[in-house]
Amino acid sequence: MVREGELVEILKIRALPESSNDHGALIEFLKLYRDAVQLAVNRLGSLNEIPSITTLHRMFYSELKRYGFRAHHVKQIYVYAKAVVKSSKRNGGKKPVLRRLTARIDTTTSWTSTAECWF
Repeated sequence: MVREGELVEILKIRALPESSNDHGALIEFLKLYRDAVQLAVNRLGSLNEIPSITTLHRMFYSELKRYGFRAHHVKQIYVYAKAVVKSSKRNGGKKPVLRRLTARIDTTTSWTSTAECWF
């Protein structure tokens, strides 16, 4: 299990250049990522049926790219939003509101890591 301080170091290593000590940039990225997932959750929550990945791609890809996200982040955003909405609807809950600064980062095709920041 990774402790809080270690997690921040892992995030810094993967998200920031080696010489950078800019926690602000990391926090800003995590906030933007959370807001993008919330945007997708809000739109998906208003639909009666959860769309396929192909439809999600058509719905969100160009808009999220305009916000400055890279292609691999865009896909993770709408896939994560789909999972959140699907879980919420299955459990009969109300519209989910994301609070944690969490980013799902797919670094390779063989494994995916989930990073959370607790500040």
